[in-house]
Amino acid sequence: MTIAKNRAHLTASVAAFVLVFLAGCGAGDNGEGGTNTVSTTTFPRGGPQLINVDHSTFDAFLLASADNNPLFADVYAIRFDDFGVDRLTTDKRVSTLSADGDRLVVAAADKDVDRLAKVDEDGNLVPIPGLGRPFAYTPILRDGVMYFHDSQGEAKGKYRYYAWNLKSQTKTLTFASSESVGSAQPLGGGRFLVSTSDSRDLDQLVIRSKSSRLKEYPVGGIVSGLAPGKKYLAATIVAADDKFGDRPEALALVDLASGKVERIEGLQLICWNPAGTKLLARRTDSPTDSRLVLLDPSNPSAPVDVATVSGLVIYSGTWVRGEVPAAR
Repeated sequence: MTIAKNRAHLTASVAAFVLVFLAGCGAGDNGEGGTNTVSTTTFPRGGPQLINVDHSTFDAFLLASADNNPLFADVYAIRFDDFGVDRLTTDKRVSTLSADGDRLVVAAADKDVDRLAKVDEDGNLVPIPGLGRPFAYTPILRDGVMYFHDSQGEAKGKYRYYAWNLKSQTKTLTFASSESVGSAQPLGGGRFLVSTSDSRDLDQLVIRSKSSRLKEYPVGGIVSGLAPGKKYLAATIVAADDKFGDRPEALALVDLASGKVERIEGLQLICWNPAGTKLLARRTDSPTDSRLVLLDPSNPSAPVDVATVSGLVIYSGTWVRGEVPAAR
C-alpha cells in the first residue's frame, strides 16, 4: 500500500514564508536552547521564484508546498551556511526530485501527467538531453546515471525500472516486475531498495537484484518516501488512511547489519547528507511549518534543531554538498 502521489491541478492560496534560524545548537545539543531570529521575510505563495540562479550555490534541494498540498508542490533550495531557503520553480506540480553536482531533475505534472525534466537556471522544466520528457516517476541521480520508473509500463501490468547513462545517452532496463513496488532506490552492485506491501497490507523495505528479492525489512506501517544511508535505511511512516503522504507519523530507521527497526515518532524523513551518515528530518507537530532537525542514527533520541521554516511544508529532498552549521 505504498503511497503513490496522484496528480491534480489545484489552486494554491496565499501563504506566508518566515525563516527562523535556531542558534546555539552544537553537535551534542538537544535543541532546547534559545532561538535567535536571523531573518523574517514574508513572501506570497511561499516566496518569489529565483531567476537565472546558479544551482551549484545550494546545498540541498527540497520538494515543498506553502499550502501543505503534495499534489501542488514545487522545488525549493537550502543554503546551510547563513541558512536560507529559496524557491526555484512555480506551479510545476513536482512529485519527486533528485540532484547531483551538475544537474537537478524532477518528475512533474506541469503537463497534466508526470514526466521527467531537467530544471534550468530560470526554473523552467526542459527536456533531458537525449531522453526528452518521458512519462516516468522517481528520478534518482547516481554516479552519472539517472534511474527512473517508467509509468507507461504500468498499463501492461509491469513495473519497469530503467537506468539512463547521462554521458553515453543509453537506456538499460535494470529490472521489471509484475509486483507493485514503490520508491525504488539504487544501492550499487546491481541492488535496489524498494517498498512493497505484505499480506496485512503493511509495507516492508526490500533489497532486491534484477531478478530476485535479497532481503526484507518489515516496518509495520505504510511507507511514503524512503532513502538508503551508509549503514541504515530510512523511511517515513504515514497514517493508514493517508492517501497522499501528507500526514507523516514517524520515521523508521533500519539497521542494515542487524535488521533492527527503530520507530521515531513525530519525525519525517527529508534526506541523508552526502556521506549517508546524518539525516535531515522534519518535526511533524505543526501541519503548516517545517521544523528541521539533524539526526544521527546512532543516537536517534537526540535530534539537533537546525531551523524552522514557517508557512512551508517540506516533504522530501536531496542533499548534494555542505554541512549543517549545528553539526560542525
